[in-house]
Amino acid sequence: MATSAKVEFNRIVSHVTACNVRHVA
Repeated sequence: MATSAKVEFNRIVSHVTACNVRHVA
């Protein structure tokens, strides 16, 4: 369960990071 939560968290972080980079670009 902890692993799944970690993967989900990483997915969200990656999505937010992608949005931020895209917004800045």
